Amino acid sequence: MQSADWKAQLDAAMKRNLGLEDRVKYLEGALRECTQQLQFVHKEQEKLRTHEETVVTTKTKTTMQPKYDELCAEMNAQLAKASQLVAYTRNELSVSQAHANSLTLALKVSHEKPIEWTYFHIWRFFQTSWFC
Repeated sequence: MQSADWKAQLDAAMKRNLGLEDRVKYLEGALRECTQQLQFVHKEQEKLRTHEETVVTTKTKTTMQPKYDELCAEMNAQLAKASQLVAYTRNELSVSQAHANSLTLALKVSHEKPIEWTYFHIWRFFQTSWFC
């Protein structure tokens, strides 16, 4: 009976891991896209600087530079947010994988050790796990 409960918990943890892995892949893709956009902004900013060096008028410089600075700051903020989301999701994934490994070990050990030993380790798992 307990083995079935552990197996159900293990299956749930594995499903959560799959979901988190998908989320990490999605966030890594978003991070790549933000990085590409930021690189584009940097290239455009460099083009602007080159253009400004050749153009004599200050009007071009004063009207274009703030727009590019604003866009660059916005893209840096988006990149930082995406990086934080990826880091958070990776952390969640590693915690879920650790819990799945603990459940797997408990399931394996339950077939090899006396029932008191198994109860103790299950109790310890739930005391230190994210269920509490």
